[in-house]
Amino acid sequence: MSMDLDQLAADIALGGADAEARTRALEDAERNPELRRKVETLERMLAPLAELPPHEAPPAGTFTGIEARIAAANAALPGTVTMRAGAYNWQPISEGIDQALLWVNEKANRKSLLIRMQPGARYESHEHEDDEECLVIEGDLVFGDLVLKAGDFHFAPKGRTHPSAYSPSGCLLFVTSAAA
Repeated sequence: MSMDLDQLAADIALGGADAEARTRALEDAERNPELRRKVETLERMLAPLAELPPHEAPPAGTFTGIEARIAAANAALPGTVTMRAGAYNWQPISEGIDQALLWVNEKANRKSLLIRMQPGARYESHEHEDDEECLVIEGDLVFGDLVLKAGDFHFAPKGRTHPSAYSPSGCLLFVTSAAA
């Protein structure tokens, strides 16, 4: 019964009931001293809210600005490195081919980078000074008869030489290799 009285008192004090239910509730409050006390207590607690100035809408763009500041404040996880897409420092390495260095692990002598090849670009044959891992993110990459497409992984061990690489439609590669 106590929970029902609390709910009924809240409905009366806050006007949460429809007009007919509110009339019945007010009549119940007149006959029930405990209910009347609960309603009066709630009304006293809520009275200061009636004195607040009317609600004004915030200026346009306020929430967008707040969200942007929150995102910027929470952009990095402590002890980690995040590099946002579009913020890469692309450097040309040959005609139609650019690279963006993402990370260097000096202890392991490894680096992570993105390589972007324009359609028709060719990268000359070379020997690997250390193991090299390559994941095709977008497009296609051709080594002689070997055709790699988005999602394909290629590993070239230290000391191996592969034919020149060619990208008919252009590609984006994630590569890890020796840092030196």
